Amino acid sequence: MEQDFLPLKGTDYIEFYVGNAKQASLFYQHCFGFELIAYAGPETGIRNQASYVIQQNKIRFVFTSSLVPDSPISDHVKKHGDGVKVLALWVDDATQSFKETTLRGAVGAGEPKVLLRCPPLCLSAEMLKEPRHPGRLNWCLRTTQSST
Repeated sequence: MEQDFLPLKGTDYIEFYVGNAKQASLFYQHCFGFELIAYAGPETGIRNQASYVIQQNKIRFVFTSSLVPDSPISDHVKKHGDGVKVLALWVDDATQSFKETTLRGAVGAGEPKVLLRCPPLCLSAEMLKEPRHPGRLNWCLRTTQSST
């Protein structure tokens, strides 16, 4: 039997570009029982966008809005309205997965890279207990709990 060239473990998260990320997040929390697990925006040092990460069991959504009129996020929302921008798949080796899929004709948005500096997100302690990918750095995590 031939070995799977892209062994998917599941979906990591789906990111939506929306006009109002706070409202979208609150809607999913109150109507569908999602829990807010992370936030990035002006309060965390991110001045041009706001992102809310919500989760319910294995489902994780990120709602992102631009806070400035001219940005890739606001341009996307103006052109398409609210909608999915990123589908992040859960794999063991992102570099190998990228190589295998592009060899078969996929067009990548960019080479996989480790982000050494990225914006912090305020997270609940529950999210930090069992990170799905301890080495994954797409979202830099900062606990809201005191280190003492």
